[in-house]
Order: sequence, then structure tokens, then C-alpha cells
Amino acid sequence: MLAGVGPVPAVLFVVAADQGWQRQSTEHLAVLDALGVRHALLAVTRCDLAPAATVRRTRADALARIAATSLGEVEAVEVDGASGAGLDALRGALGRLAAGSRPPTGTRTCGCGPTGCSPCGGAGTS
Repeated sequence: MLAGVGPVPAVLFVVAADQGWQRQSTEHLAVLDALGVRHALLAVTRCDLAPAATVRRTRADALARIAATSLGEVEAVEVDGASGAGLDALRGALGRLAAGSRPPTGTRTCGCGPTGCSPCGGAGTS
């Protein structure tokens, strides 16, 4: 899963309101934590397809899971792509995220396999 993944300064983490936290969400968050990514924005999407209480629960659950990683507390926006609701908030949050993040420094261990551990010093696969 880490093939081709390198250090990134920030991430847009997306969770669908009508589907909630998924297994791949856990996997993706673990990769970001392993890479030591420290800047993120949570976008709760498909808000038009879930009741407001479900949207709130999905948002709270995702924020709690993200806060327990290297990302810490992050900003969150709710988006409805069908109507466009929340897109201006998303654009503004992305601007703040980009302005507040810096490229990662140093080298982190990306993953370990049967032949040893591989550092994440560059981009792409080795």
C-alpha cells in the first residue's frame, strides 16, 4: 500500500456522510500517520444523502480518529456536491491548509517488508 507514496505536506481526507468511516479510511489514516503528515483538512461529502444527525456523527467520528494520529486536530467542512453547498467553505479551507503547511523535512521509514525497511526520502517508488 505504500508503494509510490512519499512525504506530503498536507492531505485532504474525505469521508462520505452516507457511508461513514470505512476500512480503507483506517488504512489511509495509518499510512498518513506512518509518514508523519501533520497538516490535513477533513471533507465530509455526500451530505445531501444522509440525515443531519448522521452527518454530525460521521464528522465527529472522523475528527476523533484523525486527532489520535500525527495529524492532530484538523478543520472540517461539510460538502454537498450535488447542490454545491459547502464548496465555498471547502475552497477557503483548502487555501488555509495550503498556506499553513510546509514540505516535510528529513526521512521517515515508510514500511518494512521481508527484505527490510524502506525510507521515504524522495518521491515515487524505488
